[in-house]
Amino acid sequence: MATLEQAQYWLEELERNCIDSPRWNQEKLVFEYDNVTVEVVAFLKLVRAVQSLRSLQVLCENGLFIDFFTIIRCITDCLNEVYFLLETYPDQSSNVKKFIAYFKETTIDKHLSPSTDVVESKKIQNAKARALSKGAEFNKSQEGIRRIFKTFSGYIHSNYSHIMQIYGGKPTDLRFQLSGVPSRDQKLQHSQFIDEMVNMTAFTIAFMAQKLKFGQLVGDIAKNC
Repeated sequence: MATLEQAQYWLEELERNCIDSPRWNQEKLVFEYDNVTVEVVAFLKLVRAVQSLRSLQVLCENGLFIDFFTIIRCITDCLNEVYFLLETYPDQSSNVKKFIAYFKETTIDKHLSPSTDVVESKKIQNAKARALSKGAEFNKSQEGIRRIFKTFSGYIHSNYSHIMQIYGGKPTDLRFQLSGVPSRDQKLQHSQFIDEMVNMTAFTIAFMAQKLKFGQLVGDIAKNC
């Protein structure tokens, strides 16, 4: 089982060995990459995933479970996108090129008016299903990924049942737990999701390292997961 600290270290190793550093843009007052390549986009998706793993710890410790599962949905989206972007690497499908074009248009000065359409989520998820399964197993993997997506979408969209999960407390004091669900048992139960997400992220870092032919990192992750 990988740790959050290991996942962070592995991502930093990937950056040091395979990804150029961004440069300061004095005109915009932000850091940006000179060339937004498929490697850069996939790496940035992993940056979001690893940073958000830290958020999961904070949210779980404070019983903020709606936001906890919202972040899980964001992490799984990022990981799915890495598989999608690098599925046929170094070749790029028309959908991958479309995804990168859209991503390039979401800079700080253009993000409100991108001109490229987004790629359908199902096409992105199917790439991960193909990477994780063979032949007849594809449909099963595809269905599992889609079910996870739909389940956690309810937290993103603030659906009825997902909001009602934070109602409760002592029988004499039932109410919405606006400061966070205090139950220690629920916090321990939910913390198991963190371990799973760390491992999923580590495997995705290994997938990218393999595609970039960084075999040493792949081996290190395999020994610790």
